Amino acid sequence: MSELRARWNRLSAAVLRPQISDEELLQRMNQVAEPRPVPLIWLLGKTQAGKTSIIRTLTGRDDAEIGDRFRPCTRHSRIYEFPDATLPLLRFLDTRGLGEVDYCATEDIAQFSRSSQIIMPVMAAMDADQGSVRSALTQVKQAGVNAPSLGVQTTLHQGYPDGEFEHIEPYPYDQSPWPHSIPTDLARALQAQRQALHCDHYVAVDFTRPEDGYQPVDYGVDALWTALEQLLPQGYRPLLTQINQLDDVYARHAEPAIITHALAAGSLDLLPVPGVALPLVISVQARLCHALARLYGQPLDTRNWTEIGTALGAGFLARLGGRQLIKFVPVYGPLLAAVTTGASTYALGKALSYYFGTLRQGASPDAAAIRRLYARELTHGRERLRHHLGRAS
Repeated sequence: MSELRARWNRLSAAVLRPQISDEELLQRMNQVAEPRPVPLIWLLGKTQAGKTSIIRTLTGRDDAEIGDRFRPCTRHSRIYEFPDATLPLLRFLDTRGLGEVDYCATEDIAQFSRSSQIIMPVMAAMDADQGSVRSALTQVKQAGVNAPSLGVQTTLHQGYPDGEFEHIEPYPYDQSPWPHSIPTDLARALQAQRQALHCDHYVAVDFTRPEDGYQPVDYGVDALWTALEQLLPQGYRPLLTQINQLDDVYARHAEPAIITHALAAGSLDLLPVPGVALPLVISVQARLCHALARLYGQPLDTRNWTEIGTALGAGFLARLGGRQLIKFVPVYGPLLAAVTTGASTYALGKALSYYFGTLRQGASPDAAAIRRLYARELTHGRERLRHHLGRAS
């Protein structure tokens, strides 16, 4: 066992002490593979329309984290890169409230309208004055932008009778015609907004805090994901939806980091020359290890890395190099290597998430459970990443 530990310590030294910066990693990624397209969703709406609630619900972040992760991109707008700026999976553009006296949307429309995959007007359901939103959409269309528009109508509860805290189930707003269970004033307000804006798609949602008393707190989120499924580039929705289906808050925050690092490692390995991308792949996996350790509040040192290394087998890093030989397979070799590398990074992230999560609960991780989890997630990772990496090749 001591020999096994010593061997693993030598193999994992690069993982424990990555020597590549974020800037260098991004530069090298762009050198060996085409940058992975990151969809941009542009949220347009008045102040208090519910834009931040939409981002919070779709990403699983609370308001404080959203505020910390926004970065300015013009005088009036900010971009939120999810889950982080180095390896983003999705980007949200949040402009200032339309209709504010000191805000003109012309600059933002000129800069972002052509780079957005989805234009998302956000409207409080009972707010009849949407002239500023209609004006912004008109400017976007006049600029020749072909991005589809997804109108999201929020705060449905403002149209409920007094004392009503239960949303209508099953979700009725995707039916035609709408059932009579929808309050008359609310239905009239929603239809008036839709007739005024002429968006390509509409979704009605109500995203609240638990203390507000409305159940469920993410009413309509499935309908929103269904609409996004039709509008986002193919292959993104299955990756993103699973994040919001996880019950454990740590697992929910770990999932996007695991996915983005797996996609990055696989994209790097698309280069057909064996061995060239190997140091970069190891660096991406190192970043994932450190990110998960920080998320769970656990150290990443020789002792615990040796524990998980023993569970996975001392040949883990050696197999990473051996997979480079797959690239000699004619035609499909680089893609097979990329999918395998991405899947192994995904499975490693899942194993680390289990390991650190178990430590955080004060228990001892089970080596056999780690091996079973890694093997299962390796298969899942191949299925989840094959299509996406195939598009990047």
